[in-house]
Amino acid sequence: MADGDLYFPPVAGDEWEGVDAASIGWDAARLAELLDLLAARDSAGVVILHRGRIVAERYWQGADMHDTGDLGSAQKPVVSFQLAVAQRDGGLSLDDPVAEHLGRAWTRTEPALEDAITLRHLVTMTSGLTDAFAFEATPGTAWYYNNNAYHQSKTVLERATGTSIEAFTQERLFGPIGARDSSWVLRPTMLDPLGKAMTGLHMSCRDMARFGLLMLAGGSWDRRSLGADAGYLAEATRPSQHLNPSYGYLWWVNGQDRLMLPGRRPARRGPFAAPAPADLFAATGAGDQKLYVCPSAGVVVARRGAPGGPPSVALSSFDNDIWARLAAVIGG
Repeated sequence: MADGDLYFPPVAGDEWEGVDAASIGWDAARLAELLDLLAARDSAGVVILHRGRIVAERYWQGADMHDTGDLGSAQKPVVSFQLAVAQRDGGLSLDDPVAEHLGRAWTRTEPALEDAITLRHLVTMTSGLTDAFAFEATPGTAWYYNNNAYHQSKTVLERATGTSIEAFTQERLFGPIGARDSSWVLRPTMLDPLGKAMTGLHMSCRDMARFGLLMLAGGSWDRRSLGADAGYLAEATRPSQHLNPSYGYLWWVNGQDRLMLPGRRPARRGPFAAPAPADLFAATGAGDQKLYVCPSAGVVVARRGAPGGPPSVALSSFDNDIWARLAAVIGG
């Protein structure tokens, strides 16, 4: 969606224009039903935008607009965007061997196999590594949702930019879009196979919505480019490989005929959110942390809270439950 067709809230303060659901042709009664569902499913907060303006914002369980929490795997698209910035800067390329940035022996495989693993394999979940970084398949020939391998992309980003992910994210993303309630937090009890503690990303619903609005605008904020590689961003929210067409560059992609989920489960038919528009793309994390971006409808939805359905690493039945109601809201 063109940047000029969108409203952007100021980067300082809490001011954010709203819009009445009925005035944009949405069904207000069905919107109330959606909010009731979110309340009943242990949500802490939700922000729903239309072309950048707030149509609905609600908080529960004592939360408010500044309340934050660990997004789990919903952090991944934020890293994906940062990689797009670093690629445009010339510090890295998706086709770089990971060993070029991390050095030898970052896996438990032979050097020749290790050299074949690129950054692209990390962000498309096709590294061919097990969770313990042992060889399982030739890179690019198998899809497996490998969190440990993904986390190495953050170290690649740090090595390529010469700065910490905290500083780089603040300077190149959070600062420019006014995400004031966002930070990387160490998870000291979660170690990767190299013994390094992982980091979790804590964001408020409003900050999540700001990032979604940035993606809706194609990587620009109020007509100002944040320096992300445009080709990368376009590819990030489309199928990145044929093994799991519902996965881009750390984004889940809707509208595909086949889906593979985290874990050792076979592919299933259909998209991850059948009631949603085909162009929807999403960031999802454990506990049903959700960020949905739908260009055709001009919609961004950010949801935080406890699981809204059966426990899941990333996707859950809650995606269909939300979009079955939201589609009715938008359709009026």
